[in-house]
Formats: sequence, structure tokens, C-alpha cells
Amino acid sequence: MWSSKNVISRLYGDYRHLSNARLFKNALYVFIIFKCTNWVINFDLLFGENAMSLLHAQSIPFYREPAFILLKSDTSIVSALSIVCAALISMIQVVSRRSVILADLILYGLVININNKTYTHLTAGDPLLANLFFLSVFLRKSNTGTNEETPWLSILLHNTSYAALVLQICIVYAYSALAKWADADWQHGAAIDSVNRAIHYSRPLIATYADNISIIAMVLNYLILAYQTLFPVLVFLKPIKRYFLILGMCIHLYIAFVMGIFSFGIIMVITYFLFLDMPGSPAKRSE
Repeated sequence: MWSSKNVISRLYGDYRHLSNARLFKNALYVFIIFKCTNWVINFDLLFGENAMSLLHAQSIPFYREPAFILLKSDTSIVSALSIVCAALISMIQVVSRRSVILADLILYGLVININNKTYTHLTAGDPLLANLFFLSVFLRKSNTGTNEETPWLSILLHNTSYAALVLQICIVYAYSALAKWADADWQHGAAIDSVNRAIHYSRPLIATYADNISIIAMVLNYLILAYQTLFPVLVFLKPIKRYFLILGMCIHLYIAFVMGIFSFGIIMVITYFLFLDMPGSPAKRSE
């Protein structure tokens, strides 16, 4: 008998890229644990009475503006509980063989609220992290625990979620490339050299010898332009994918550890787990 469920199941096939999904989701959980540690260390600065973000305490029903509960809260206890809950959920999820959708949704809500509470402290990586979390809610780490009678919906959601994440990263690179091509410094090859000279986005040694490496900076300028422009195409070419991703990881590790934009650099490295050619084939579902 050909039912609508069987048709969708056959069209969508089996769970795709389960190894990539497991590595990607676990990396996200570990990064959230790191973020929670950072939030605790800088708690007074970010959530205390004299926090760096302007607060507007207001009593509102949580269901009306659920993403701004912490921002409009006049107590730091709620923020502390949110951080503890985010850390505990992440720890449980990272050691679990399968991810729980409800736990991921709660974790997404906590991250969104903490981001909005500390909005003056955010970099581009923080909203990207939240967006990746939202898109990965239905991403599975394994095919265990699937309802054998109706696996098609789980397969559909997993594969759609994975495709959406890949598309999101391609869009990030496409828009970044467009912005750079519209900028005069990037067009003339001076952007990286300017960054090297800015002590807040460089290192003292690099800033000191910026004149001596200006040619290298120009080459890197156009290399990054080419990389981001061609990413949505070249990342899918298997013969060069490994080397292409290694180059990208080096770029983002430089952004994280030299330029000091840590969250964005590390999160972009995490997204590369989606594109790796992991060993093994997708797990077979039960027929």
C-alpha cells in the first residue's frame, strides 16, 4: 500500500549526515557551556545592578514578549537561574545519544533572553549562534528512539533542518562577500592592513610591524574576498573541499584569537562540521 507517509519517506530517504549532525550539535552544546562559564565570571558586569546594558524593568506577561523576560527583569536572580539552566541542559544534551526537542527549544529561549539582556556585549557570533540553535532544533544525533510506524516525519524534519543550516551558512558568506565588495578598503586591498594597524583588533607585534607585512595583508585581503565569494560553490566540490575548509578554519581562528572576535570566529569553525565528509553512510531507518 502506498500511503502519503510512505511516499514522503521514500522521497526523503533515510536520515542524512547523522555523524555531521551529532558533531555539530555537540559542539554547539559545548560552546554554550563555555558561554555560561563566561557569563558567570562576568556576572556583575553583565547582569548585576550596574550592568553595562541599559535595563528597563517592566512587569509584563511572559507570553507577550518571551524573548525579553530577562531584559525587563529587575532582579539578577532570574538571570543566574537562566544561566544555570542553560549550562545543565547543555551538559545533559552533550552526553546524551539523542537530543530532546523540548530541551533544545528551552535552551534556545534561554540563549535568546540572555543575548537580549547583554545586547551591548554581543558580537556577530551571538545572534548567529541563536539562529543556528533554532534551525538545529529538529536535527537528530542518531536514529535511535524513532517511532517505527511513522519515521517519515522525523526524517523530513531532520533533513530539512540540515539543509536549512547549510543554506544559512552559504547566505552568511554571500552577504558578507557583497558587503566587502561594496567597501572601498576591501576593493583596494587595504582592509586587512587597516585591521593590522588597529590595536583593538590586532596584536602589538602585528601592529608594530604592519608596514613590513603590508604586501601580505593585501594578498590576504583578496584571498578572503575570493573565499567568501566562492564559498557557496566551492564548498560542495569534493576534490578540493577538505583544503577549502582548512583555509576557512585558519581564517576564522585568526578572527577569534588575533582579532579578538572570539564568539564569531569559533561559531563559524563549528559550522564547518556540517560540511565535512564524515566516514560511514547515513543510518538506515527501520522499514
